[in-house]
Amino acid sequence: MSEPNASGAPSPLAAFAARLAWRTIGLAVRLSAALGWRTAAAACGLLAAGWIASAVPELLDQSAEAGAPRPVLSTASIAPLHAPGPEWARVQRPIANFALALPDLDGQPLRLEARRDLNSAAREEDIQAGELSSPRPHAALTLNRDLPPRTASFFVDISRRAARGGLSLARSAQPTALATKFGAVEVADVTLEEASVTRHCLAFRHQAEGVAFGFTGWLCGVAARPADRQQLACIIDRVTLLAAEDKALRAHFGKAELARLPSCMPSKLQAAGRKASWLDPEQPAPRLRGRGA
Repeated sequence: MSEPNASGAPSPLAAFAARLAWRTIGLAVRLSAALGWRTAAAACGLLAAGWIASAVPELLDQSAEAGAPRPVLSTASIAPLHAPGPEWARVQRPIANFALALPDLDGQPLRLEARRDLNSAAREEDIQAGELSSPRPHAALTLNRDLPPRTASFFVDISRRAARGGLSLARSAQPTALATKFGAVEVADVTLEEASVTRHCLAFRHQAEGVAFGFTGWLCGVAARPADRQQLACIIDRVTLLAAEDKALRAHFGKAELARLPSCMPSKLQAAGRKASWLDPEQPAPRLRGRGA
């Protein structure tokens, strides 16, 4: 039984449902006599489904007339699943924004490549020493600024960086934190491959907090001296800023310089830029020459 409306008469929907129910019952009785109870039950099921399909839209329409809001699906409020990525363009004659000293890599020259996003101020610089296919030490570092924070996993980030250089990331351990002047840097033992060459390296990445700056890369040693985390920490410690209009980025590097690792600091004599001589108290006294010497 449905409730009557304000005038005491049943609503049109209730009257419609009642009429359809009586017709369904009458038809079921006739089918039961002609076809048997099992066939009649199946027929009633089909009739009930048809009644639901016809009655529900009318119920929704009457609910809307009574003031109840109907659910509306609007695509305007649905955010895209993935924001568009950067549209990179190579810088033909790049001016380095960052510097890196690599005295531990056999004095190999550094190569610089840069690219910028055509739709924003984002920029990346690739600094590389040596080749993965070479038996000598190898290092690669990508520094970025004005990029949104990373959401990809460590494995995905290193894989993308490797693929850009024609390499593949065959294996990666779980990253752990390494203390540097920039704070904690994620580091993991990885296996990089290029054609038939396989090398075991240390991959790393870092995203600064409060400033749009980060870096990724890897360090590969040789069989006699595999890359270790202390060596990597000192290499990261030598990353310096050459030029930037971003005050927050300059302040970030200024703060990092004050947090340099003591184990990576050069000696006082080297920092002063002079060679050791007999005037230095740490050096032995020179041998005195005798008469006629």
